[in-house]
Amino acid sequence: MLDTISTKVRAVSEALETTSPRIISAWVLAVSILAIVPMWLNYSIIPKDGAHFYVPVAELFLQGSFREAIFGPYYPMLLPLYEFSIFLMAKLTGVGLETSGRLVSALCFVLGGFGLFKLTEALFKIRLIAVLSLLLYLSNRELLKCSTVCMKETMLICLVAWGNYCMVKGLEAQQKAPMYVTGCLLFVAGGLVRSTALIFLFTWAFVWAVHKRQGVLWRLVLVALPIVAVITVYYLNIQEKLGLQVFRRSYALSSFVKYNFSLVEFGADAVIMMRQFLAKWYYLIAVFGAVGIYRLRRETYTRVFLSAFVVFFIICIIDGRVTVDRYIYAPVIALYPLAAYVLAQMLRSRRKIVQVIAILAVVTFLGLWTQKALTLPDPDRVSRKEAGAWILSQFGPKTDLVTNRQRVGFYADTTPFVIINFESLDNEKKNIARQLIYRKWATLADIGSQGVLHMVVAIDITHRDGVLLKEKLESWGFVPDRTFGNILVYLPKS
Repeated sequence: MLDTISTKVRAVSEALETTSPRIISAWVLAVSILAIVPMWLNYSIIPKDGAHFYVPVAELFLQGSFREAIFGPYYPMLLPLYEFSIFLMAKLTGVGLETSGRLVSALCFVLGGFGLFKLTEALFKIRLIAVLSLLLYLSNRELLKCSTVCMKETMLICLVAWGNYCMVKGLEAQQKAPMYVTGCLLFVAGGLVRSTALIFLFTWAFVWAVHKRQGVLWRLVLVALPIVAVITVYYLNIQEKLGLQVFRRSYALSSFVKYNFSLVEFGADAVIMMRQFLAKWYYLIAVFGAVGIYRLRRETYTRVFLSAFVVFFIICIIDGRVTVDRYIYAPVIALYPLAAYVLAQMLRSRRKIVQVIAILAVVTFLGLWTQKALTLPDPDRVSRKEAGAWILSQFGPKTDLVTNRQRVGFYADTTPFVIINFESLDNEKKNIARQLIYRKWATLADIGSQGVLHMVVAIDITHRDGVLLKEKLESWGFVPDRTFGNILVYLPKS
């Protein structure tokens, strides 16, 4: 049986090599599209960041309020590429902003998979390895989750993958400058999505600086100059109170300046950080990748990956991001070509045990995609969407709403007062809910009193604060007007 599998693997590899590039490209794009169709159909609810940052900023762009979109209360990055792309998609297609955000994410996921395929093909000149790299990409459950929702991770991955592709192609091109410049521009564009994209720009520059001994000092100085310039401007901005708007969101450097090094804390965070990486590689990919790093240790791309991994690792610890997995998606996926190289070698191995392990690994990755594809919408999340949509149908947009589920407010087309944690509702003048963007507060008296309800109230009774507010409303003589799963909705009464 294994001999038959070896023969089939060789046949598939030969077929891939003899197929025209256009057909291969079309196949990769088609497979990537089909891979996310189940996720698109099983969509439940917009993510928090999409609801409360990305879509509202895109809406301001759509209204022509460009200055408010950038400098207003949502405080995005200075040039928010993802939000602006949602705006452009909405203008081009005429669909709603939520759907536009999903389309942007899906398009970037597909193009990102194609970019990773081309990167792997450029590295090894063997399409079987590129196909296996694509398989690892499509089996990434976290990225699949981001592929059809309003999250900017797929745009980041797309730009980084194509940036790495251009840099790798530049290594072998006769005219290197066009590919290098294009790669750098793609990393800079990625920096308009999330600043971590610039880590790859830095690591490519660093590897270039140390690639040979002659002139290494001058090259290192050249690479260090932009970093020194940024640090200098940052300190001048603080000391001279220049009011520069660049250092915000993922470009806020305050955590680095205020970081107090402790060997014990750093070690504990390093353990958590390593567990995060291993989990995102599903441990199995980490093993294949480690072998690939060793076997390809002299290759430029391997050195770039290792440099990027170390920088990501340290920055996430200093910035306190050890438990936020989406910040490490880029280096996680950057390992895929090296892991796929080892997996392809194992599939073509003459040792039966090695081939069995490789086959089981491929089946496992297919199983990861299948498990995610068959995941149905979460009823609790859907109930929040239904509650918000019903409130919108009753009162229209911008109604006063108090809730302990923020996204109810998104689907009600309003900025809600979000309930904060409290232990009791004995003091009617105590602030219990906050309108997060505008920093307005609401007390229990603002919400209502005996026989009077001034705002719409939508509470999830699986939370303690929801139970306490429900009991208070019952003591005032109110019963829910509608129930959506765990969400109870009370309409204003006087």
